Amino acid sequence: TDGSLVVLPGVPTSVCVVLSGPSDRGFVSCNTSNNVLFPGMFDLETLLAQRHVHVGGLFNMPNMHCRDLLDLLGALHAAGVTLSLDTQFDVSGAWDGKGCLPECLGVMDVFMPNELEAAGVTGAPTPEAALEVLCARMRPGALALVKVGARGVLAGRAGSAERWHVPSAPVSVVDLTGAGDAFNAGFLHAYVRGAPVDACLRAGTAGGALAVQSLGGCERLREWANALHAAESALRM
Repeated sequence: TDGSLVVLPGVPTSVCVVLSGPSDRGFVSCNTSNNVLFPGMFDLETLLAQRHVHVGGLFNMPNMHCRDLLDLLGALHAAGVTLSLDTQFDVSGAWDGKGCLPECLGVMDVFMPNELEAAGVTGAPTPEAALEVLCARMRPGALALVKVGARGVLAGRAGSAERWHVPSAPVSVVDLTGAGDAFNAGFLHAYVRGAPVDACLRAGTAGGALAVQSLGGCERLREWANALHAAESALRM
């Protein structure tokens, strides 16, 4: 009722089945609800009341690739709401969201692709080169990240020479599913609280490292989330 949850009558929730093996993964996706999402479904006043808005899976929501999305993001940016984007993989191979991505990057505070996605978006041959292309495309002060799996994460601040590399913690990997999203959650948890960039990156790699230690990528993160909630509650007492 407050505009924070949209229910689409008669539209099944999108589902992705991950076939995870020792050396590779396959994804079987049914993008039912993703395919019908469009910017007008989101209440602007609700979004304006937030400190931060994250856009996840842009390339998997084809009806979001439009002028209305750019106008919505522009209004949030103008109002001081910070923005982050993880496009996810582009099965179409176009890597530009029907031409929307360049303008999206112009208002983003944080762009957080993995190395495969960064290569697709930039055409660069290495994660390091992709990072430089992204820093050149984003507005000064914004952060470009490239998640590089077991190597951790590369990051740079557009318009400056600031660059970071934070390695992943050495852990026993069970399942890579959800590692990128877990990184995003850890990074943004620190980012919205004003932590320095290197601390945000460490929080992200911690989230990713937790996710890969169990099947499905969620169980260890629930433990972390519960611990963070308990710690924050204690600080408020």
